[in-house]
Formats: sequence, structure tokens, C-alpha cells
Amino acid sequence: MKAQLTDKFSFGKIIVDPKSNAIYLNNVEKRIEPKLITLLCLLAAQGRDVISRQDITQAIWPDVVVGEESITRAIFALRNALGDDAKQPQYIETIPKKGYRFLVDAQLIDESPVVIVPNAQSASNGKRQLGFFLGAVLLLGIGLLVFWHHEEKPGVEITSILPLNKMEGVERAISLNPDGTQLLFIHENNQKNDLYSRDLKTAQDVLWIRDEFVKRSPVWIDANTIAYIRHHGGENQVVRNYQGQPPQVLYASSKPILQLSMVNGDSGNLFFLEFQNNNFIELKSLNLRNGKQQNWRDSMPELPNKIGQLQYSKKPDTLLMVKDEYESPAILSLDLNTKKITVINNQFSEINKVAAINDSAVLVVGTLGAANGIWFVNDSKPPQLVLRSSGAEKIVDAQIDSKSNVIFYANLEINVDVNMVSVREQKILPLPELNSSGIDTKATFSNNNKFIYFTSNRSGFYDIWRYDIAARSVKKMSTLNAFVIMQYSLSHDGKRLAVGYRTDDLYLGVIDVETGRLLHHVKTSSIRFPLAWSYDDKTIYASEHEAEVNLFQYDALTLKQTLFAEKSGLYVKAVNETTLVYVDYIRHALVERNLTTKQEKVLHDTIPELMELSPGKIKLNRTNDGFYSNCQIEWVNKTCLFLLSASNSSPAFVSNVNRWQMLDITEEGETMLTEDVKPPSGDIMKMQLRD
Repeated sequence: MKAQLTDKFSFGKIIVDPKSNAIYLNNVEKRIEPKLITLLCLLAAQGRDVISRQDITQAIWPDVVVGEESITRAIFALRNALGDDAKQPQYIETIPKKGYRFLVDAQLIDESPVVIVPNAQSASNGKRQLGFFLGAVLLLGIGLLVFWHHEEKPGVEITSILPLNKMEGVERAISLNPDGTQLLFIHENNQKNDLYSRDLKTAQDVLWIRDEFVKRSPVWIDANTIAYIRHHGGENQVVRNYQGQPPQVLYASSKPILQLSMVNGDSGNLFFLEFQNNNFIELKSLNLRNGKQQNWRDSMPELPNKIGQLQYSKKPDTLLMVKDEYESPAILSLDLNTKKITVINNQFSEINKVAAINDSAVLVVGTLGAANGIWFVNDSKPPQLVLRSSGAEKIVDAQIDSKSNVIFYANLEINVDVNMVSVREQKILPLPELNSSGIDTKATFSNNNKFIYFTSNRSGFYDIWRYDIAARSVKKMSTLNAFVIMQYSLSHDGKRLAVGYRTDDLYLGVIDVETGRLLHHVKTSSIRFPLAWSYDDKTIYASEHEAEVNLFQYDALTLKQTLFAEKSGLYVKAVNETTLVYVDYIRHALVERNLTTKQEKVLHDTIPELMELSPGKIKLNRTNDGFYSNCQIEWVNKTCLFLLSASNSSPAFVSNVNRWQMLDITEEGETMLTEDVKPPSGDIMKMQLRD
């Protein structure tokens, strides 16, 4: 076994400073436990050689007898810190029955000072300049001391991460009672949706309610009473539940109820959000003593229209919430007495959860820059990353017990695969090496049907990948590191990809297929779905789809945008140099436009379930006399061929493949790509921080 590294080193985009127990991911500092730093240095020093579990034990715990689980937990925690995935490792590979191997080369960082030796002619000048130099250094040193004194950034050190439970399925929507002894959570498995609590001292789980309702957002009212939202058959309810008794309905609505919160300092009022439409959400409260309801927008016209992630604050009579949580989220604090709204932070591109730490700090589960995970946010300091999501596993919820310095968090791993199906034979065709343990979706055939393009988050972020059907090999085609890829489209010559994606903002970009380089990109005011290229590959057609559903055309070189057609999109095909086919929502039709004369004609005006279709779910056949589409027959999903000459919406052909949704189909209709969603998994974890 080689000696471990002790000086600063780097690998990939990560810098490791063993002396300060710190790693830097994309220039964001993260302090980790000394034993984890020692383990990382030990692995990196081996030069891709396998190191046994026995050698790890001797190096990390030389004078202590530990079990195998100690190494497993340490490796797990280290992977979490690095953003690595055990199933698709970038840094640490498990070698069954042998040990572990580091997969990348570590490079030492030379930090020795540079000494400039003056020549004879500059020696006298150097002596004169030395005084000025020493004076500048002294002033700089004093300035740094003052800065560090006022802006000292405490490190967050994780001492352990352990699973709280290992139930089959998914645990989510966690809620900690005020004294930190009970944890509420919802457990989902095999279409069951049950509400449990766990005694954190005895580790005993108690089933509160099991019924046909779908439950969300449980909160504690007191030690023996909870409230939560449930819905079934179009009915949405807020209910109160005394332990061991049937639930009591407090409020009912035909509109979705999103979240509940009890306000610190005012236990008599239960606050909740009620969905009105895509651009408007109401903030309401219900007095548990007298049943009185209040709509807070009536007295607060400045309340943002789109709000979410409602949580109590540690300040009395104050709520936390998130404004515009999808487009441009901002964490807000609302004083219920003064009606004053304060912006706490608006730097995150995605926020899944906020939770109060104390009067001046909040815990955030979200994405900032290139890092997704758990953050500490204080209005006087930059956000501090505590734990990063690892690989395809995403942290979606968290609660903090500030007294015990413990964070409980829920992770979620969704596995979606791409299937290739023979339509005529009604059987799945093998795709070895394509699918991963993450989300592989949005698959399309190349123009020659030799490749399958698809999106995947197997590296921790979304990128576009390509599968060679004959060679059975996978190649990464982009380096976007995107949080989401909305849609992409391959040029006719196969050399460029137009892609709509989100990183720190919404973008439309063009990628070189050969190099994977982003040639150019432009910010977009709303989501863009690139649908097709013009016949000469000089223009990209992209629609909003989820906003005003307008269809735009972009110059492929400059990405200058112009409006092509209002209330249109979903599907575009350049039939030749002068003819374009697209979907018009006003006419509910497939429309053909002559690009020279601007004349149009309706090809088909009875597209089944048009408003339910999304990009990729409709496609013209090779002869352009029919189109394939997802459809429902007797409430079962099918893939159908509709002839343009038909005067009704009855399909000419129906595929009996009804288990999966169509992603793409060859123009001949012989082979189809489908999406196969596996049952999700997720657990509640307990993370202990050092006091």
C-alpha cells in the first residue's frame, strides 16, 4: 500500500486540501470529516490500484476494532461529498470481495512561492521597490486579518450519515415535531400511500392512517395530533387526526391544496396554499379553534401570484415561502403582523424545500450553480453547501433539529429506461449498455436509424448521449451539466444538435455533434422546445408549448428569434425546401405552409387528445399521408396511425404495446422507442453535524 497524500491535490474539477479538511467543488468550499479526508487521500495515492478493506481499516482506524459497516458508511459519505454514484462511479469503484479503486489520477498542486532573482541592471531598482513591496504586503495582511475577523465562514463538518429506515419504496414529506422526538413521514409502495411517525429514541414506527386517499404535507399540531392534505376522486381536503381516531375534515375544495404549515408563536392557525391556475396560488389560513377561514391576498395585494414551499419561521408570526419556484425562485419571509415581505435569497435556480434553522438562517434543499443538495443560507453570508446530491440520487426534502445538530433528509432515486420495440412483432428488442440506474429518456432515432439519441442524468446532471445500435456502445454528446433538458433536435446533416435546457437560467443552444462543444447559446424568457430544423439546416423551429404555445424560428448561426406562428408548436417537419408541416392549436389541426407563398392548408383537423400531447408524441410517416400519435382506446395507452385522408379520428393501425409511452417511431412505423418507468426508491437519512 502506497503512502497517502498530504499536500493539496486535484482531480477532475475537484481540489482537495488535506491540511484544512476541505474539498472545493466548482470553487465552492466544503469541509468534511478528518477521517473522510484521510480516506480520500489514501484512495487517491494508490494510482488506480485496488486497496483492500483491511488496508483501509489499518490506515483509518489503526487502534480501533471496527466492523465492515464502518468502511461502507465512510465510502458512502465520501461519495456523497464528491457527488459520486456507486452504480455509475466517476471516482470510487467498488471491487467486490476485494476493496476499492480510485478511477482518476490525482495531480499535486505546487504552491511553493516564486522567487524572482533580479539581474545586475535591475538590482538597484529592486532595492528601492522592496520597501514599497513590503509596505503593500503589510497593508494587505492587515486588511485580510480584518476581513477574516468579520467574515469568518464556519465550516460544516459531517460526522456521520446513516439511514433512518429501509422500508421498501419511497419515504417523503418529513416533518419533525417541536421537541425533536418524533418524525412524521409518508411512505409509498405499490400504489399505497401511508402516513407514519417514528419515535427517534426507540426507533419504533407507528402507522397513523392507511386509506385510499393520496396524502401530502403532514404537520404536527401537538404531541398527539397531526394535520395533513389528502385527495381522492377530485376532492381535496385538509384533515386533522388525533392519534387512534378517524380523521376530521377541516376544509374541502375542488382545487388542489398544496402545502400546510403551522406558524411559530400562533399554534391556533393552520396555513395552506390552494392552487387556482398555473399563474395564481392563494395563501389561506384556518383557525383551529373557531373554524374561521382567511384569504391573506385580500389584505396583501403585493403577495406574489406564484408561491410555494410554505414553511414556518423561527420568528414569531412569520412564514417562509418561495416565489416563482420554477422560473426564478426567491426565498421570502412574510411578517403576518406588519404584512412586510422580505427577500432572504434569490440565488438558487431550483428550490425543493426550505426549513427554519434559527431567526436569521434557513436550510435550503435546492440547486445553486452546478451543485444540488442541502445548503445553509444566512442573509449576511454566501450560501454554504452542506451535502451534495450524489449521481442519480436527488435530495428532495429535509428538516433540521438545531438543538441536536441533526439534519433528517429524504432522497429519491428514479429509474427510467429506454425500450426499443418491434411494432409488428410486439416484442422488446435488446439495447445492451444503453440504460443506467438513472433517468434515461427523450430517446429519438437518428435520420438513418443507426443511432439512438437520448438524455440521461447518469453523471449527476442531464446531458445528451448517443447509442450506436450496431456497436452497442454509448457516447456522451454534450457537456451541458443541465438540471433539465426540455427537448433537442438533430440537424438533417447530423452535425448539430439544437437543445433547450436549464442550468443557471433557461437557454436554447446549438451543439457540435463531433466534438460535443456548445457552439452558441442564448437565454430564453420561457421554456423552449426545439422541434425541427429547416430543410437546409439554416433555421431552428422551437415552441414554448407550456407558456403561450407560440412557435418561433431561430437563425441557426446567430440564434436570433422571430415569431413563426401564434398558438402553434408540438410538432414540426420540413418536408422540402418550401414546405413545412406543424400543429396549429387554434384550428386543432396539422397545417402545411408554403414558405415562399405563405399559403396554408389543413391536412388533418381531428388530432385525438391534442391538448394532452407533448413534444415527441406525434410524428408524420415517411410518405407524409399519415401520422403516429399516442392515443387512448378503452382507457388504455396505445400508439396509433391516423391517415390524413380520413374524415374522423379513428386510427388506421393500433399498436398493442400498451405498457409504455411512445418516445419516437421510425417513419416506416416498424420500430418504436418507448419510456419504461421503474418503481422509484428513496430513504430517510440522518446526518449528524459536529457541534
